[in-house]
This record gives sequence, C-alpha cells and structure tokens, in this order.
Amino acid sequence: MASPVTGLDFVGVPSTDWKRSRVFYVDTLGLRPDDTGDSEFWVGETCFGIYEPTTFGMEFAPQKTAHLALHVEDMAAARAEPSSFSARPSTRASATWRSSRIPTATP
Repeated sequence: MASPVTGLDFVGVPSTDWKRSRVFYVDTLGLRPDDTGDSEFWVGETCFGIYEPTTFGMEFAPQKTAHLALHVEDMAAARAEPSSFSARPSTRASATWRSSRIPTATP
C-alpha cells in the first residue's frame, strides 16, 4: 500500500528570539520570506517556521544532534559570495553546504 504522505509541509525551528533568527535566515542566507507569516521563510518548496517554545508553555532546549543541511548547486560560487558565516562542504558527494554557525535551534 502506498503511503498517504505526499511531501514535507513545514519544518519548525525553535528559537529564543524569532526576529533575530529571521534576520539570519532571510537577510544573511537570503532565504525567501513568506508573504503572510513574519516568522516563516522558504527553502525551495519547504516552509521553515521559527517559533519560540516559551510562547507555547514549553522550555527552550537547544538541539544537540539535529541539524539543517542546505543544498547549493554551485559550491564555488556560494563560497565566493561574501557572507557573514564560514561554510564548509559536507563529506557527502553532493554540494551540501553546512556551517557551524547555522543553528538548528537559534539561541
């Protein structure tokens, strides 16, 4: 039987300061902001929603093993682009771009 799951709807990124996180993801990385949600932005067809767990009565806890791995088509061009973070290629064969400063859970 085929799975009823047809795709990824969104990814929730916990933060203690969603506005600062938005500046990083949108202004620094250049991800497309959502037209209707101030705390949402897009990576391709995937929506990333930044949320503050304390708003929902939960304690903020930085992720220790989860991470984001963002893909770029041209690693050389991406590295040549001035930015405020240092990028290093992953060990995967594809040009996945990881940075020790791209937090899964933004403090």
